[in-house]
Amino acid sequence: KTCEAEIMSTERAGSSYNVVATGKQRDDGFTKYKLSRFISEFSGTFVLIASIKLMLGQNKELAPLGIGFCLMMVVYNYGYNSLGMYNPSVTIAHIIRNSKNFQRDDYIQWIIYFIMQFLGGISGGFFAAIIGGKDVCMVHTFINPDAKIYEALFAEFFFCTILVAQNIHLATDKRVDGNQFYGISIGTSLFVSVLCIGDITGSAINPAVWVGTVSSAAFCADDDNELILENAWIYWVAHIFAGVFYGVWFQLIYGGDDAYGDDDPNVINKTISSGSNGSGSPRNKARNSQEDDGSIDIIHEDDDDRRVSNVVNDNNDDYHAGEDTELAPMR
Repeated sequence: KTCEAEIMSTERAGSSYNVVATGKQRDDGFTKYKLSRFISEFSGTFVLIASIKLMLGQNKELAPLGIGFCLMMVVYNYGYNSLGMYNPSVTIAHIIRNSKNFQRDDYIQWIIYFIMQFLGGISGGFFAAIIGGKDVCMVHTFINPDAKIYEALFAEFFFCTILVAQNIHLATDKRVDGNQFYGISIGTSLFVSVLCIGDITGSAINPAVWVGTVSSAAFCADDDNELILENAWIYWVAHIFAGVFYGVWFQLIYGGDDAYGDDDPNVINKTISSGSNGSGSPRNKARNSQEDDGSIDIIHEDDDDRRVSNVVNDNNDDYHAGEDTELAPMR
């Protein structure tokens, strides 16, 4: 449920602080916003898998470039809304990452993400088969019979990890917040993967790709066109482990306060009005932290002092100003 809190101007020794704290509480309901995220994940995965089958079935030479561009396209199209995952491995890492716009304890959301990704992949595979014919229908990712098991396992794990890393860093790390190269980076990682391991594993690096391509190909298989499922477990082991590994790795190595910025799951976002202190210079920082009792502590900082305003939630989403607390001056 979205809530907004406003603190009235506070006069103190000729200084005026006009602070407005706004933010979103986690939404557990099935709202229009949540629905848009689920549809985005379905749509993006649908387009990706349909394009993979169509390109590999009709224009294999340019398929690596086209597949990379396709992922880039759907990431730019829906990334602002659903974070552009289209991959259960990426979602696993986001669950561990626990950023404010994809929180770990919102289990309904990430379960539906998984469902939408697999449904989108399956639907995209069948759609490609309908418009592309038998050759397109039979396109599916499989382990090259000549490849050794450890080769295929490490290949899928390594490049799936790279793809997960691109999304986690560029979609959740506040130090690169607002960047416009996220789609290029994510799409390029798939392009490079197809070039490197396409002949070994088909470069699935995404459980939804394997499920989407194989499920539709199963309906077209016959004596002349067999479905290759040998060592298919490699995809599941490599992809799940890649998601878990990089989620933990990011938290341990990169996931400090700088990565969250003011977007910690326990912190409410804020905007600061253009009020100023007595000298006319704006205060330089305010940070809002939600307490267990539902109140919000807002820390004001300027050149002269540092204070905490406590904003109390009366359980009716009606926030009102509490008492100010003086802190030591900051120099």
